Amino acid sequence: VQPSYVMQQGRFFQPPSGPMNPPSFVTSDSSFWVLDAGLSYRLPKRLGLISLEAKNLFNNSFRFQNTDPADPEIYPEQLIVCRFTLAF
Repeated sequence: VQPSYVMQQGRFFQPPSGPMNPPSFVTSDSSFWVLDAGLSYRLPKRLGLISLEAKNLFNNSFRFQNTDPADPEIYPEQLIVCRFTLAF
């Protein structure tokens, strides 16, 4: 279980709301909590691992500009992942 508290202040990109409205930046500040959780089970004889992870477990809505969109630390929507790893 990993709770994360974010308190941010900055300028956020606002996409255009219509064809006549250009994109803009909005100054805003906010704070929010996000809870991530995971559970793993090691297979007998250490043959592998089965994991179930949930990011943003309670599906909180928030506005967050991530510094690395390819590998986000905080997910704006709920994400549930099941992972199966074999070890030979």
